[in-house]
Amino acid sequence: RFDAARLTADAYLPSATPGKTQSGAPAGTPAGAPAGKPGPAGTAPSAAPGGLAVLESFDANLQAKVGALTVRNVEVQNATVDATLQNGVLTVRDASIGDLAGGALKASGTVSGLGGKIGVDGAFDVTTKDPVRLLRFAGVTPPDAASRLGNVELAGKAKGALDSFAVDATLDPAGGRVGVKGTAGLTDKGPVYNLAVDARHANLTNLVRVFQPSYRPAAQNLGGFALTTSLRG
Repeated sequence: RFDAARLTADAYLPSATPGKTQSGAPAGTPAGAPAGKPGPAGTAPSAAPGGLAVLESFDANLQAKVGALTVRNVEVQNATVDATLQNGVLTVRDASIGDLAGGALKASGTVSGLGGKIGVDGAFDVTTKDPVRLLRFAGVTPPDAASRLGNVELAGKAKGALDSFAVDATLDPAGGRVGVKGTAGLTDKGPVYNLAVDARHANLTNLVRVFQPSYRPAAQNLGGFALTTSLRG
């Protein structure tokens, strides 16, 4: 059990040498890849990395809570983990963050096959009041439309092995909703997916203005928007 009111993680990390990552590899080397030996393009094996196999050699209960955690000069509020590791199965009752760059995260479920083929069965919920800030924290350059999305929520469930799992998720951006249901996976040849998509918004004009703020339709009321389609590849 770990409980702290405030923790600055940056102070405990090794300082980076110019031109190198904190692991000592040349800048630009993918995390976990040996220096000078980048992995083959598109490789995303479903088997667990070798380092996770050690988790099958012991059982543990973990309860951790940090009121304020500083990571990469960003403060994370109310980080909580409540989990059990038993017989090679990780059961996460609660993994949550109250505030991270304007967003909140919550996840629960099980992870099995830690020493070989990883399998998941869990649920997740991510919300943000500031998509631009959250994307920048994740290292993603936000598109211009992100500042007009308003509150955004992504919630769903996933179950199965990493190379083939069932997914059922909803994304609520800019007052609309996008539902995705089907199967997806990360294979040695790259990602695969077979999904049914249902997208809806009550006001088509407002939806277009998210991407083109100056849009002024000739009609006063265009009504709503609905699209049902499928994606496979």
